[in-house]
This record gives sequence, C-alpha cells and structure tokens, in this order.
Amino acid sequence: MKLTAIVFVLLFGITGNAQTKLQIGDRLEKFKGKLVILDFWATWCKPCIAMMPVMDSLQQQFADRVQIIPVTYQPGSEVKRFFESYQRSGHKIPALQGITGDTTLRKLFNYNSIPHYVWIDELGTVQAFTEFKALTKENISRALSGNWTSVPQKRFVPPVAYSYYRPLLINGNGGDGANMLYHSVFSGFTEGLGFGFSVLRDSSLHFRITLRNQPRIWFYRVAYSENGKTFRDFNTLLEVKDTARINSIKTGEDYENWLKNGNGFCYELAVGLDREKEAFKMMQKDLEFLFPEYSGAIEKRKMICLVLKRMNNSSTFVSKGGKSSTELGPYEWSVRNASIGNIIRRLNFMQAFPFMVVDLTGYTGKIDLNLSAGYSSIEQLNAALIKYGLKFEQQPVEQEILVIKDRL
Repeated sequence: MKLTAIVFVLLFGITGNAQTKLQIGDRLEKFKGKLVILDFWATWCKPCIAMMPVMDSLQQQFADRVQIIPVTYQPGSEVKRFFESYQRSGHKIPALQGITGDTTLRKLFNYNSIPHYVWIDELGTVQAFTEFKALTKENISRALSGNWTSVPQKRFVPPVAYSYYRPLLINGNGGDGANMLYHSVFSGFTEGLGFGFSVLRDSSLHFRITLRNQPRIWFYRVAYSENGKTFRDFNTLLEVKDTARINSIKTGEDYENWLKNGNGFCYELAVGLDREKEAFKMMQKDLEFLFPEYSGAIEKRKMICLVLKRMNNSSTFVSKGGKSSTELGPYEWSVRNASIGNIIRRLNFMQAFPFMVVDLTGYTGKIDLNLSAGYSSIEQLNAALIKYGLKFEQQPVEQEILVIKDRL
C-alpha cells in the first residue's frame, strides 16, 4: 500500500462498538502527536492472543508517546465472551483501547493475514506495515526518532478477490490458477462446451486430461490409455447389465439428447509435469468415486485382429530416408520414413477397421509406402501391398483389452 497521509477524522469516524474506552465516533485528535499502531486481530488468532501481554507492556512503557489500538471485525459481544474466558484462564485483560465490529479500517488497510500492524506517525502519515516480530521497544524507539528505515516492513501482497461460496480458482475466484499444482473437476453435461477429449502439456506447466461432454465409456478409455494404449470399440468389452448407460449407438441430435439425459459429463485433471506419469492412475482412482457402480481393468483376451504380415523376404518397403510423414486416407496411403508401429497406432486411433490392427511383421526399421488404395477396402489395400511383400489378414491374437464391469 502506498504510504499516504491519513486524515484522522476519517480514520476513526466509524461505526463500531468500543472494546474498552474508545467510543463510537471518537476522533483521533485525542491521539494527535502520538505514534499510533493499529493492531488488526481476531479471537481465533493464536499469534494475536500471544501478543496481547506484549502489546499491553509496550503501551505502558510508551504511554505518553504511543497509542496501540486493537481492531477486530468481530462484534463486541463476541469479544466480550472471549475476554471473560481469557480472564477465567488466569490471564490479565489488556488495558488497551480498541475497536470491535470494524468494517471500515479493514477495507482501508488491505491485509490478507493477521496479526497485521499499521504504524502511523505523529503527523498522521502511514509509515509501516509489519508483522508481530517487529513489535519491540527497540523498533518503537526507532520509529519515535524518525528512523523508519530500520523498522522491518511486512511485504504487502494485494488481496485476491475470493468468495467462500464459489469454487476456488473458477472464474477468477482466488486468482487465475497460475500457482495451481493439482486439481480435479467433474460436472454434468455443459451446453456450448462442445465434445471431445484432450491429453496434453499446457502453457502453465501442467499435464492435463480433459473430457468435454463425454459418455462413461470414454472416461474409462482415456483413464486406461497410459503408455500409448488406444481403446476403441474393437478392444473395449462391456460386461454390464445395462450398456445403454455406458455407451450409445445413437447419432446426431438423438445422441446429444442421450448425453444430456444424465449420460454425458465433463472432467479435467491437472497435475504438475513432475507427476505426469501418475496422472492416469489418479484418473482411475477418480472414476472409482465418480462412477462407483462400475469398475474398469485391462485384461488379456484372445480376439480376432487384423494382422499385418510379411509374405516373403522382400525389402522393397525399406525406407530411403528423408523427412518423416504418414498420410493414411480411405483411398490412398503415402508413408515416408515412418515406423510400422506408428502406422498401426494411427489406424487403431482412427478406428479405420472394425478390428484391432496388430503388427506381426517383425520389422523394426523405417518404411516407405505409396499405395493407390486405403482403408475403405481391405481387398484393394492388400492388392496394393503385394509389391511390398505385405498383407493384412484376420487372425486370433491375445491382446490387452479394456473391460468395464458392474461392480459387485
């Protein structure tokens, strides 16, 4: 806060109950020529209470030149009950004049922690904001001699707008979230937010998993997609009585209305980059709480897959190098200096075929392909692959699949 001159009449011409001798509407003329220290405190603040004997002692030592004034937002009746119990515990009630029920000074002197002390010199100028450690006879003597640079200042941090009645860090409540280390948010269907999911590192150094208006099945598919796993219809098994609560084959507005009817949700998990590897496990734990009626797990099952094999020892597909690119369309494929594994992952991610695609070529190097066929026709694709000695065919293969079950 900028150090400014304070007009005494405005400072204490407030409505409030007197703690001891200070009366409603009292003006600071009675303290003119004195060093005034405003002590912002509360009955629940242990450091504030611990400072009471110290403040009382300092007031007595500098009675002619200093006025310490306790200020609290709490009503006088509440403060009175506190001092009654304080006295019953064997403590002496401080003989300090004070303000209770304050609503003005706390706005004038912004602070976000107590005890908070405002030092006002004999001319009515705010000279210092300090914490309790600065309340010593040595510092008071320095202040009285005008040596304010030797009084340790409390760093002023402007308070951030915050309401107890609204979610923290939502719509700026409590700040912009720049210092957030972790959060997990879940909501029902949200109009206008669109649809989809993302897994990424953001500009705030967070790893985020986000789903927007997605059905339950996609929550499990994303949560168990760690280490590059991809789960689609061909490798997701529903062992539940009512599959209509997990997924739907509806399309268009019918599908959107199904989501709105208690089947679509939004979710975000954000963690620091140092915990990125744990994020998917965290989401899995969240799902146990969010959807307690279901359980998800990855199991090995034998299933019909679309397997890519080598028909012979041809090496015509071996890459000649160059910039890596992979274009896999329904009617044409163009692959340059890319791995077979990358091609397989893309095909599975796109759900290009009704079966999971598996690489059984045994080749780990980079390849080049130029095909006038694509995933729209497996027959045409295989015909185009003949010159490379490659072929897709259906075959039972044991694979990891996502199984969603009713929780017993």
